[in-house]
Amino acid sequence: MTLESGHTLHPVSSALLAVACSLLPRNKSEWGDAMRAEAAQLDHEPWDSIRWSLGCIWAASIVRAQERDTSYVLLLLGLCGGLVYLDWHTMETAATIAALILIAGLLGFTHTDRALATGAAVGSVLFVAHALATLTGEFLPFYQCENPSVEDWLTVFALAGPGVLSAFAGRFARTWTEH
Repeated sequence: MTLESGHTLHPVSSALLAVACSLLPRNKSEWGDAMRAEAAQLDHEPWDSIRWSLGCIWAASIVRAQERDTSYVLLLLGLCGGLVYLDWHTMETAATIAALILIAGLLGFTHTDRALATGAAVGSVLFVAHALATLTGEFLPFYQCENPSVEDWLTVFALAGPGVLSAFAGRFARTWTEH
């Protein structure tokens, strides 16, 4: 059975293909054309077109995740989330600071062109998390029984310095090893 434009599943398949094509990077736009052409050639049950469209979304997601910009953002968000989790579920300040320095240094090493942004993001994520928790009164770290004082805020904000320095150290190490 051919999936005709009048079939009830055609709009669903078309919408899924549109999502897949929008996920593709600009340099892969011809893939979107090929995906649409293949979907138009399906002469099976209408559900085959839906499965094809879902597969296209999966493939486009994989291609997008492999892009340097996307993988960097996902990695940065994931590691910053892990850092906040570590900070809020342990009383080991030294472990949190070591993780911060390690994350910023590794990202500075792997993404040398973004060392300043990496260090600033990793170094300030705990400050932002604590500020949001204090302002909303929600999700305070388990060891914190009351709102932090000004000294606590300054201490957490001061972690931006080691984050930036560590990211630049990672950048320097990468540059030095390449020469």
